[in-house]
Amino acid sequence: MTLAARSKPKPMIRDAREGDRRRLAEIMNATWREIWAPHMPGEADKAWRGNTIAEYFVDQLWTGCLVAMVEDAIAGFALLSEDEVTTLHVDPIFKRQGIGKALMMEAETRVRSQGHQRLRIEAEAFNTDAHAFYAALGYVETRRFTGNVVGFATPCLELVKTLKR
Repeated sequence: MTLAARSKPKPMIRDAREGDRRRLAEIMNATWREIWAPHMPGEADKAWRGNTIAEYFVDQLWTGCLVAMVEDAIAGFALLSEDEVTTLHVDPIFKRQGIGKALMMEAETRVRSQGHQRLRIEAEAFNTDAHAFYAALGYVETRRFTGNVVGFATPCLELVKTLKR
């Protein structure tokens, strides 16, 4: 069997554990460097790194995270709050392997089971790959607004999917 013919392992989604915190921060820092930093002012990158934003975020909110496991590795995570995925991060080495989709499908299942009829997520306007990803999952843009990324005003979109029962 050729390498191309092998199937990729399906991610397993579970709730975050306290021991995951360091890895979640690593993933968040990696996605910052790849996705956000190139589009933000240099001062934003300094603020991100200097204030250990990822570590602070994870320390405060890890208990609400869903974690995607590929074999024994944490490949990504999503923070779910009520009817919103407030953040979704996939380690860049696991991009385009179904990690984000698996996290979003689990988020939809959980939100639906709590009686919500929709799931929301926000994305920065510059993150066109995210827009295409969410659109492919059935999310539609409902509004544009100015968000705050590390203290810097940033154009953003809200995307919403109506969940079927």
